[in-house]
Amino acid sequence: MKSFDIFDTVLIRKCGSAENLYYLLACEVYKEDESLRDAFYYWRCHAENLAKKIFKREPSLFDIYSVCDKDSFKSINPNKVLLAELRLEKENLVPNQKVCSMMDECDDQIFISDMYLPSSFLAEILKSFGLLNNLHENNRIFISCEYNATKATGTLYDVVRQTLGIKTWTHYGDNIWSDVKLAKKKGLKAILVDSSYSKSERYYLNHISLLPNRKDYDVLISLQRAIRLSFNNNNHTAFAIDCIAPIYIGYVCHILQTARKRGITTLYFLSRDSYILYKIAQQYKKEYPDITLRYLFVSRKSLIYPCIYEGKADEICDLLGLESFKGERVKRIANYLQLDEHAFDNLRFNEIKSDKNVIAFKKALNNYCHTITKKSAKNRCVLLKYFRQEGLLDSGKKALVDVGWLGTSRYLINKILVKEGYEMVETFYLMNFFKVLPPSKGIYNSYLGECDFKSPAVPIVEVLYSASPYRSTLSYEEYNNKIFPIFNNSTKPAKSEIIKSNLIGVLKLLDNIKCFRTDYSEIFPLWSKLAMQCIINPQNIDITALSDLEDQDEIGQTKNLVHKLSFRELIHYIFSKETTSFSSYSVYYTNPRLAPYIVCFYNNYSFLIKKIKQLIKRTIKQ
Repeated sequence: MKSFDIFDTVLIRKCGSAENLYYLLACEVYKEDESLRDAFYYWRCHAENLAKKIFKREPSLFDIYSVCDKDSFKSINPNKVLLAELRLEKENLVPNQKVCSMMDECDDQIFISDMYLPSSFLAEILKSFGLLNNLHENNRIFISCEYNATKATGTLYDVVRQTLGIKTWTHYGDNIWSDVKLAKKKGLKAILVDSSYSKSERYYLNHISLLPNRKDYDVLISLQRAIRLSFNNNNHTAFAIDCIAPIYIGYVCHILQTARKRGITTLYFLSRDSYILYKIAQQYKKEYPDITLRYLFVSRKSLIYPCIYEGKADEICDLLGLESFKGERVKRIANYLQLDEHAFDNLRFNEIKSDKNVIAFKKALNNYCHTITKKSAKNRCVLLKYFRQEGLLDSGKKALVDVGWLGTSRYLINKILVKEGYEMVETFYLMNFFKVLPPSKGIYNSYLGECDFKSPAVPIVEVLYSASPYRSTLSYEEYNNKIFPIFNNSTKPAKSEIIKSNLIGVLKLLDNIKCFRTDYSEIFPLWSKLAMQCIINPQNIDITALSDLEDQDEIGQTKNLVHKLSFRELIHYIFSKETTSFSSYSVYYTNPRLAPYIVCFYNNYSFLIKKIKQLIKRTIKQ
């Protein structure tokens, strides 16, 4: 036979601790009176111990509310508040799928809990999740308040043994003392269930401890834990819940609120990075009926060609977002301009390395000016038809939604609109680089502000967070008076399991957030910033979720950003300065236990070498 603890083992509170549930209850009972809300919250936190002292037994929920301070809380009915607490408990409980899968493997099982809630109430909840369907006659729920015995003292195990007439069994629980040590002391085989907070969740909790609205953050972070545990062993879904959801839910909420304030009536989510943002926004549609949501198939490649009006080298350099052609590959530019890959073979260089190369390349490029502008006008005509079809050329205030970074798509779209006599559109960014294109190219709003282009957050957000089922848009074609995007077959969509996991995790968390009777929009920004800070340090996240993270260039070539390192590669990492921003992630993925020491040694070694070099230079100068 097997026995299971209930709370934090079989069932998880979405709001986290019992104290958080009391907080939600207090917010519901005293919506407008903050002082009484706090007073009631603190009373409820201590009420169980108070009832225990008065009745000299393990108290039930009825006992607890019978000692309610009626003089302090005259406006409430204790019986109605008791029912409200039961309702909140029911609304907040979700099954721990890992434990539920263990329960599926056994027919003979019981539940043991140190709890003030009645067993009939808990049985109803367990049945609703299909966890009592296979119970035999002898299977029962043993609750401390109904037997005046607890697991914490070991006496409840004695009650179970005497009632069922069995000597020993296997007990599962999350508490080291009452579920493991006391169970073993009573002769049981005990197995500890890990339902603790993840590394990311602990990171968030550590950073909100001193905030005045800490309880609201605590509830949100606890909800992440509960929803994560409601999925069984899915690393990508867990990562989406812990790291993607806080950033993207907060970002979309910010977009919709700002759009309403600014009178924006249509939001265009740009393919491909904004796919999941579009899906999140759709979940808010009922709350923002005045805002139309559209998904726009564009890419730098599909926009650059139609933006060419003169066809000269300087214009093309500007459209590509380059200060100069120096350092660029010739074939990359030819590919963007849809020229033959051998168009510049006579230059006899593949990379534009010197000023002399720049002059030669510009001269060669200007020879194709007529060809480029003729093709550009044709492409622009089709693109404008697509814009008109999607309502981008209609009256009304509009805005684009993108992830970041330089603002090239914003510039390209607005250049065409202005040239063709239309108004510029605004743009929302999650983050932007320091050298983002200025507001003269179109007003923009950045949710999290500036980001270092070398930050590991950039590829993580682009590749993993923004996983899309679509290929990159190459151009457009007209068929039966309708414009369709043509996709670049050399690129590939993200892996379907990643897209599915991202959507399931983020949308499940969002649905549960909306179930709480609290507006969390004011605390979303800090939640988002914490999540962004979390991912740039590999020790704060589950690296296995990044193990198949592939960076894809413009022609579809991919490479893994995080991979297992050989012993030789580890040594090279420690003593080499030629490391990428993802090197430390690979170290953590290779050996999580030793990784903190390896990374610490690398950082100190690099610092020491730098100081030695500075000392040598000073000595030589002297």
